[in-house]
Amino acid sequence: MPARSTIPANAKYTHRDIAAGTKHEMEHTKDRKVARVTAIQHLNQHPTYYRVLPMAEQFMAIQESKALPKPKRRKQAPARHPYIPELPAWGRPVF
Repeated sequence: MPARSTIPANAKYTHRDIAAGTKHEMEHTKDRKVARVTAIQHLNQHPTYYRVLPMAEQFMAIQESKALPKPKRRKQAPARHPYIPELPAWGRPVF
């Protein structure tokens, strides 16, 4: 049976981190090998990636729930010409 994995000696992550990463990456692919390679790539860039990810997802969910609703756009009044008087409701000009 081959070695469990080829984690570099100076790596700051464990087999447990790789397993958690593989499980997470399986949401995006059906191939376990691709998920494992992607997880290792993420861990090489950021050794605590899959430990921080759940906290980041919770934080984003909280932020989205606190988001303020977008303000409604008010209709702009039609542009008025400065030299033409407005017509009142009954249709005669007021001078």
